[in-house]
Amino acid sequence: MAADDAAFQQASLQPRVIGELESVLTLVSAIGADLGATVPPWSAARAILDVRNLEVRRIVDPAIQVKLSLCTSDHQPLSEPAHAVHDLFHELIADFG
Repeated sequence: MAADDAAFQQASLQPRVIGELESVLTLVSAIGADLGATVPPWSAARAILDVRNLEVRRIVDPAIQVKLSLCTSDHQPLSEPAHAVHDLFHELIADFG
């Protein structure tokens, strides 16, 4: 179950989804035309704000939790860039813990 689906379920709400958009530009146009709303990660919301003057609100209750996974091979060593991502990932996890 996706994090946003779980958050709706936890709040005993049922979203009315009539379509899904993948393109950020199409999404921004639809939101700007008052055709709907979205619950993007902050990085995507920040990009949308750069394109249009839209209202962004932070969801704090209920808290939305996302599971993160980092998979590595038992047989292949990590490259230097992959090792940097691995270390950064662990730093980010420590900040949330």
